[in-house]
Amino acid sequence: MKRLILILTVVIGCLFSEKAAAATDTLRVEGAKGKLAALLEIPEGVDIRRSKKKLPVVIILHGLTGNMNEELEIRLAESLAKEGVASLRFDFNGHGHSEGSFNDMTISNELEDARRVYRYVASLPWVKDISLWGHSQGGVVSAMLAGELGKSKIKRVVLVAPAGIIRDDAIRGNFFGYRFDPSNPPDTLKFWKGLPLGKEYLKDAARQPIYETAARYKGPVCIIHGTGDRGVPFTSGLHFKQVMPRSEIHLIEGEGHVFSRKVKEVTAIATSFLTGRKYPVMHFICQNSSE
Repeated sequence: MKRLILILTVVIGCLFSEKAAAATDTLRVEGAKGKLAALLEIPEGVDIRRSKKKLPVVIILHGLTGNMNEELEIRLAESLAKEGVASLRFDFNGHGHSEGSFNDMTISNELEDARRVYRYVASLPWVKDISLWGHSQGGVVSAMLAGELGKSKIKRVVLVAPAGIIRDDAIRGNFFGYRFDPSNPPDTLKFWKGLPLGKEYLKDAARQPIYETAARYKGPVCIIHGTGDRGVPFTSGLHFKQVMPRSEIHLIEGEGHVFSRKVKEVTAIATSFLTGRKYPVMHFICQNSSE
């Protein structure tokens, strides 16, 4: 296994928050296709180098074509820090400021990225426990990683608009509306905004045991999905609800894939769940929980 590398300096300042922000470490972690850019956010006033107090950590996984500095990811990290929870968010290979080519990215190598980030976090002496939060394809990777590692290593999981339809789309040759011959995938499929999905991505996606692997996770799961999501219909979230035995689902009426109008509410639901609190049921949420 390649050595995990921590570089650069500690940057302490106020970021995107009305209150004083947490301390932020800028990291590079060795991933499947090179170094991954990452940010480790520590609650305000906590010195992890001197304090004997251990902290829970949430690993934040963004979606396909996204990055760690989108609104959903930033808001969650800030919210968790205010609750005394650390977080590590990172760019998958070929995304954001990480190394690698988008054309070479696959679900398999994103899963390997996530494994290596998990191992890095688990190696930190001040970490109490680890949970996962994933959006879209990051939700798929989170669910599969949780299934691999089990509830003894992953305390809680939040899946936001998890894109379980990726496998079916790749099998039928209609990937989010971009058509191709599934028996002979093109070397490159020009995807959203002209981004190039490689042949290996399409072949890899078609054989991923997404729901089967997710079903192996027996810990608590929170699924959040918008009923107006046209990219990943909320039936994908319902499918995860069916296969993950200790899951609850929040369906947010009319919201799309990135929850542009309800980011605060999505953040509140996720933060409450990750800190072990129940979120009050409101008019725009349909909740169905099972213990």
